[in-house]
Amino acid sequence: MRGQVGTETLMVIGLAVILIMAVIYTVLPMVFDFTQYSENSKIETSLYKIQGTIESVSAYGPGTSTDLMLYFPEGTIKSEENMLIFVKNNGDSILTPVGVSFEMSKIKTINGVNKFSVTKPENVDEPVSLN
Repeated sequence: MRGQVGTETLMVIGLAVILIMAVIYTVLPMVFDFTQYSENSKIETSLYKIQGTIESVSAYGPGTSTDLMLYFPEGTIKSEENMLIFVKNNGDSILTPVGVSFEMSKIKTINGVNKFSVTKPENVDEPVSLN
């Protein structure tokens, strides 16, 4: 009788372990997807802060300048026409439109917290620069 109870207990514990492993195997990919969305959200937030700063500096007029300290994961940031583009190392891109003309002196390779300077030159006709 005792042997049967011991065997049944082991079977129940084994079944519970198998069910827990199945749940972990199912949930783990969802957790990694959530981390990916969280990283993209941080990138988009930083791009929107740059966008808002460019538009504000443009509105304040010539001679205005400000600095931003923003987090980005490893990748590059560049501009095309009136778009800010962040390209992650895996090739994914995140785009943010900017409502005013601006220029970026070069493509920046970034990782971690980075400093960005946004300046409206003295010449009214020149676009806002992002360095």
